[in-house]
Amino acid sequence: MKKYSHLQKFIFAIIVLSIFACSKDSTKKIKQEAKFIGKETCKSCHEEEYNSWVGSDHDKAMAVATDSSVLGNFNKSEFKFEGVTSKFYKKGNKFFVRTNGPHGKIGEFEITHTFGYKPLQQYLIPFENGRYQCLPIAWDTEKEKWFSLAEAIYSDDIPKPNDWLYWTNNAQNWNGMCAECHSTNLQKNFDPKTKIFNTTYSEINVSCEACHGPGSNHKEWAESPKMIRTTDSNFDLIVKTSNISSKKYVELCTYCHSRRASLSHLDYKSKHSLDMIIPGALDENYFPDGQILEEDYVYASFAHSKMYENDVSCRNCHNVHSGKLILEGNTLCAQCHVPNVYDTPKHHFHKLQLEKGKPLILKDKIYQVGEGAKCINCHMPGRYYMGNDFRRDH
Repeated sequence: MKKYSHLQKFIFAIIVLSIFACSKDSTKKIKQEAKFIGKETCKSCHEEEYNSWVGSDHDKAMAVATDSSVLGNFNKSEFKFEGVTSKFYKKGNKFFVRTNGPHGKIGEFEITHTFGYKPLQQYLIPFENGRYQCLPIAWDTEKEKWFSLAEAIYSDDIPKPNDWLYWTNNAQNWNGMCAECHSTNLQKNFDPKTKIFNTTYSEINVSCEACHGPGSNHKEWAESPKMIRTTDSNFDLIVKTSNISSKKYVELCTYCHSRRASLSHLDYKSKHSLDMIIPGALDENYFPDGQILEEDYVYASFAHSKMYENDVSCRNCHNVHSGKLILEGNTLCAQCHVPNVYDTPKHHFHKLQLEKGKPLILKDKIYQVGEGAKCINCHMPGRYYMGNDFRRDH
């Protein structure tokens, strides 16, 4: 067996350390250059999470208009509002609407994308300079009919063609107002000199990397032999989603699930969401007692709640991939609140299901016997937004 001198061993050690150092430097460089690789790349290793996400509101946040994605009736259907009869129809595989457009003039417009899924679906129409505008007529997926978003939102004060709120003007511009929270890696790319948008995204909907960040480094980590993987790298993902505090976990959702002003685009390397946004506080969008009045997109009301104060986070109630509740009915609340104390008539003063009684009718919502015994109906009252979307206070 060959023996090595102390000098040879020393030189060999220096070489090994140099290679290791270069490897670490190379890893750091790769991390800074992480790329978006798409949901299909994630599927092979994370099939359970992927299948849970499929069909979710995040999955259906936006899509190219096709026979499978469009839910509205485009079989030569009509909708009348404010003296205008809007017509919905198809030409081959393309979807069209004939309605009042810029300056109030009637015209034909092609619908290229769906926006949202349920309980209403909106539609996007391309205009010049790379702009996409949100059609003010939406499809009610529950009642299966067209309805006017302008009427539902503005009531008797319907925006006129010269109003900022009119559907072909800036308030209803997809690129600037809506896009960044409905797609993955969205870049608005607006040129203030030419006033042209060149908006791009890596995936059209809210996919894996919208929450976890660009995944190329993680893919490389997963494909590397275990002996050379770094042990403190968060699996080489930019966004840390495990072994973090409840407050940090809520922050993962804050950028999109808050009514806020933007300071920058979504930066996955940012240490705090407040570096990117200024969330709305308890202001004129809330009732004097703190309950929601206007849309708050959940975060602000939740951040002012006792649940947030006691380290409850989104995942304690919601499956983070499907968005669905992890338990049904009062069982969800019984994770923290002892049912023998709180899930009793002595606490909620209401009849239980199957007991005799009459339903309570409030406007267009009917509460059946037993509904009053549900925790959320007292502690998380809701309101309708965008016409038919019932959202609960958090």
